[in-house]
Amino acid sequence: MGVERYNDLFITEKQKIFISDFNNNVKYFPDNVHFTLAGEISSDPGNLGSGGGWHRDSPYTNQFKTIIYLTDVGENNGPFQYIRGSHKKSGYKLINKVLKEYDYGENRFSDDEILSIVNNIDGFKISTITGKAGDLILVNTRGLHRGAPLTEGTRKAVTTYSFRNKIPNKFYKT
Repeated sequence: MGVERYNDLFITEKQKIFISDFNNNVKYFPDNVHFTLAGEISSDPGNLGSGGGWHRDSPYTNQFKTIIYLTDVGENNGPFQYIRGSHKKSGYKLINKVLKEYDYGENRFSDDEILSIVNNIDGFKISTITGKAGDLILVNTRGLHRGAPLTEGTRKAVTTYSFRNKIPNKFYKT
């Protein structure tokens, strides 16, 4: 977390300009990058994948990530997964009806809760994004997402985090 403070190869001026230009053309995309994560996940037994399982970064505001795969990513080595439409306020109302005891502020979801959501809400399906090294993913992480658990190999990626508010305190913990 915060790798750009130690090595500017992880987010160059050219990348910052690209992200800023993209931000200026997409509604609600904040114009700042708060920090960059360089991550490597391996297929160790019991791994939860990138992000530690199904979650959303914020239930209250749009937050965005750019993810660049540094290795080829297939079905078995941790592809990014997202539930389309789950970032919308109307989606949270539907999720609340399905999960009943669901707390709007909840950030973490079990596999069973995710299955219940996708099986009971029209249009809410899991999208799995595989790709080649160098592929870029842009995502609103207010929606439900994860890096799938790896069953083989490794996955390397660089992720930038962008949001309007100050950096949450949880990211300052060492």
